[in-house]
Amino acid sequence: MDVNPVRVDIAAATEPVELRVTNTGSEDLSIQIDARAWTQASDGSNDLNYTDLLLAVPPLFTVTPGEQQIVRIGYLGAPSEDAEMSFRLLLTELAPPVTDQERSALNMRMQLSIPVFVAPLSGLAAPEIVLDSIESAADGTSLTLRNTGNAHAKVLGVDLLGSTGWSQPDELAQLAQYLLPDSQADVRVPADAASIRAIRVISADGRGWEHAV
Repeated sequence: MDVNPVRVDIAAATEPVELRVTNTGSEDLSIQIDARAWTQASDGSNDLNYTDLLLAVPPLFTVTPGEQQIVRIGYLGAPSEDAEMSFRLLLTELAPPVTDQERSALNMRMQLSIPVFVAPLSGLAAPEIVLDSIESAADGTSLTLRNTGNAHAKVLGVDLLGSTGWSQPDELAQLAQYLLPDSQADVRVPADAASIRAIRVISADGRGWEHAV
């Protein structure tokens, strides 16, 4: 299964956007799409809850090998005045009818989670990542990053400034951590807190935030 785009952006008061699902396999592919409101807990974990504010049409379909299904995604609620809203679309592969012998075997099915962002009416939305706290931990240092902006950020990496200059530990090179507005996440750093003079947070869209420690 190939899905394009892998992220859906919906402008306020806009027409539905299209999601294209292609069957790249050799058998019929049946998909069910469910919408979820997306928030984040205080520890940065994702909370997905049922919502009827996001509509996918059709929500259930079958695609033959090599063919494509266009799914229209629309937002049914009133956009926020000044903050981006976040959702997830869960695309679940449905299992075909199986024989008794097949039922006893391991049968893995695919599920994709596609982020959906609805822009505020103001049209002005941007993330702002701050360093909320820095604490020593058993395995190094714990950094708490908070998004005080009104749009999401996808944090790709964190650079550290030490006595020899800037560096990026391998553990911080491919974070791919979403931070929704007014959400936070803890990042473990394999370095002693006393050796860190500053941090630089890099996002997927090229933004960077530098904070002295």
